[in-house]
Amino acid sequence: MACGGGGRTAAEAQSDLASENAKTRLKASRDIETEAKKTTTLPPNVLEQLLEMAKNEPDKQVKGSVMIALGYTGDKRAGKLIEDYLQTEDPDQQRWATRAWSWYLIRTGKYEEGHKFPAHFPYGTEGYPPPAK
Repeated sequence: MACGGGGRTAAEAQSDLASENAKTRLKASRDIETEAKKTTTLPPNVLEQLLEMAKNEPDKQVKGSVMIALGYTGDKRAGKLIEDYLQTEDPDQQRWATRAWSWYLIRTGKYEEGHKFPAHFPYGTEGYPPPAK
């Protein structure tokens, strides 16, 4: 899942998170990802909306982007949501969950930025599914 977008701020992209169109939601979530990666913070109302979307988003690409954005924030409320998301056996979801979890661990100070996590982290370790093929 590539970060990137049209340069909108999280506040500008927020209204598109409620769109019926998954591509519109994906563009918005990627714009928000970009801001969260750069700043580690998001406006409180955007963060709240992402926390809700993480529970119910039906589109797997949008959900992956939302989870990555939450990981970039390091918000404690996102930790359990990301841990639950890690239980997937879908290869795309595992890739996105790994990114979200790695950044969450970095942003919460458990690891330094630039830490090299093992391939497929944390898949294949106790409590997590095997790496998808």
